Amino acid sequence: MLAIPTLIGLKLLYRIENGWLPVLGIGLVLFFLLLGRERRRKEKEDGRFEACADYLQQMLFAFEKTREITLALQETAGLFPKGDMHEVLERALQFLEKTYTGNSEEDALYMVERGYPTEEVKILHAFMLEAQRQGGEIEDAVAVLKEEHRRYRTRINLFQEQCRKQRRNILLACIAGMLLCSSILYLVPDGSMLTDYPLYHIGTVFLIILNFTIMYLGIHITAKDWLKEEKAYSNEEVEEKLLRYLNRKQRLGRRTLKRILDKEVEKVFPGWMLTMTLLLQNRDVAGAIAQSAKGRSPILHYYIRRMLSELKEKPDSPEPYMNFLGEFAKPETTTFMKLLFAISSGGCKDAPKQLSNLLERSNRMAEQAFVLKQENSVAWMQALFMMPTLLASFKLILDMSMLLVSFLAQLGMT
Repeated sequence: MLAIPTLIGLKLLYRIENGWLPVLGIGLVLFFLLLGRERRRKEKEDGRFEACADYLQQMLFAFEKTREITLALQETAGLFPKGDMHEVLERALQFLEKTYTGNSEEDALYMVERGYPTEEVKILHAFMLEAQRQGGEIEDAVAVLKEEHRRYRTRINLFQEQCRKQRRNILLACIAGMLLCSSILYLVPDGSMLTDYPLYHIGTVFLIILNFTIMYLGIHITAKDWLKEEKAYSNEEVEEKLLRYLNRKQRLGRRTLKRILDKEVEKVFPGWMLTMTLLLQNRDVAGAIAQSAKGRSPILHYYIRRMLSELKEKPDSPEPYMNFLGEFAKPETTTFMKLLFAISSGGCKDAPKQLSNLLERSNRMAEQAFVLKQENSVAWMQALFMMPTLLASFKLILDMSMLLVSFLAQLGMT
């Protein structure tokens, strides 16, 4: 329904010969079919993100009130009468009703993590399991998580707005480029000076198809799965690169490995800082570090294990803290480790305040890590925005060349 009027409008605008209309029509039908699919995918992924953000907020609120995971799940499930989140929570609750093991609640929460695989959900679940096991005061930790969830939602919403602007800019660039290329027909005394050339129709059809392809790619790239953890390398690949880098005999490619591992540290360290801040609410430093190793990136797991080994040999020395991350240490990581040492030695009287300040720094690092994860998408969007201008330039050069040939031919006939 959309392809037919679009095809008629393009034929009239560019004066395309009828022989080229089937090719153009097939391309337009394919474009609108793919466009409909991408719009549905975008609506689904946007809805999943909003459901996840609401789940984080409500689950934390319910757990703060009830202090029991099962009751919190039941209360949270009532806010999702339908949709994917409703189905995931129903499966988790049904599992809890049928299973009576010590790990049943952990397994039920893992079912939610599989459906909504974000670091924020994993951190929330780890906190609830730890708080339910240990008990005690959780108000400070809850306040930390509430602020983190607010920032998480704000980060995604800002990037969604950026994607909407980029989609609009790409669409306008494509329309402007095609209108500019069609205007040359109406600036010459006789449009047949161009339309008589088969090359004009070939170039026009390719111009239109490529511009609609750019529009589709702009929608496809910006219709993101906001819950997917975007990793340039798998945990196995990171571990392999770390072992290669630590092998001092290997000289070739060490700078490249260092750059890759530096980026990995920038992405995973903020999440570890948040986990440590929560664990320190009811554990000593060594216990919090040991507990934080679970589920971490291989590079953090390696240095945490090395640090714990050094702490057994030198429990009162600052060296294990200062040597953490080795050559991958940065000012933010070093400052955090200094504070951990101060807390472990009892020399930090205002530890809660210092942890709060470092958490603020952790949030800034998390925002930088989020931008780092999205940089490929941003680069592609900027490239797509420039491509319609380049296509229009090539098409205008081609048309001007054909006009020049026509004028010269007329002069020769005269």
